[in-house]
Amino acid sequence: MTCLFVTASFYYFMQLLRKKYLSKLCAIYYVLFTTAFLWTSYLAWFVLLAQGVYVLWKKRYDILAFQAIAGLTLLAWLPSFLTSLGIGHSTLSGSPEWGRVVGGLTWKSLPLTWIKFNLGRIGFDNKMFYGVLVAGVGLLHLAILRTVPYKKYLILLIWLIPPIFLGLITASILPIYSYFRVLFVLPAYLLLLALGSTKLSKIVIGLNILFLVIFWLSPRYHREDWRSLVSNLPANIALAMPSRAQSAPLFYYSRGQDIIEPSHDLIVGNPIYYIRYVEDIFDVRRVGAAKLQESGYTITNQLSYPGIAVDIYTK
Repeated sequence: MTCLFVTASFYYFMQLLRKKYLSKLCAIYYVLFTTAFLWTSYLAWFVLLAQGVYVLWKKRYDILAFQAIAGLTLLAWLPSFLTSLGIGHSTLSGSPEWGRVVGGLTWKSLPLTWIKFNLGRIGFDNKMFYGVLVAGVGLLHLAILRTVPYKKYLILLIWLIPPIFLGLITASILPIYSYFRVLFVLPAYLLLLALGSTKLSKIVIGLNILFLVIFWLSPRYHREDWRSLVSNLPANIALAMPSRAQSAPLFYYSRGQDIIEPSHDLIVGNPIYYIRYVEDIFDVRRVGAAKLQESGYTITNQLSYPGIAVDIYTK
């Protein structure tokens, strides 16, 4: 959703930049879509900052007024933002591992972003093959990007680069950065590739389409397959998770029942399906699994779905 809003915002931003006299309709759409992305992602705030600097450089102060209108709407969100910030700091101090998992800054952050922009979430068990594929596609993209007349398309660089680097800098203080959180800059990267790909052969274009089809149709590349998990759960079972706060996907797919937190709750039911989702964040010491064993339960089976592991305990 953020990607859609940012793309629409940049479209109307470019329309306003091209015209000496402002179009009221373009201005309204620009404010609406800019406001929308500001309210859907913290990292997208850097997009407005980049647009503002660009407008100042171009001396288009008329557009700056519309940016101010969109930015000022965040004042209504300020109390919630401060609350979220406090919760984040509290969670980080209580569980440092949480920061690493959700978006801490590491040496891999920037390279991983570029790799995922090139290949998506596609992966292979054979690491050597995956490395060769990453290198091959990366070199191809670099060759394509070398042909782009960047001076003519500076606006795309404004869209692509500042949000990533500002996000990385912020992640050194707050764990907010991950490649999937900056997908709103991906259209700019793809547009640059498209501009440099006008002379590519049909074979290369066909291979790109093939990789996209494989990615879209293969469940193993989906982030978390909650739909399959819920559809395969038997009726008369107890469900447990390291944190009940992470049970929203179960309710979304119509699995509305009480969730046990083994580390805190009274453990009842047989069998118990223990969904070990984000266990590294909310139960680093594996207290939940230990409590299940202390209560006389043993693991009799294990299930695995993309991004989700399930242990089946019986008594």
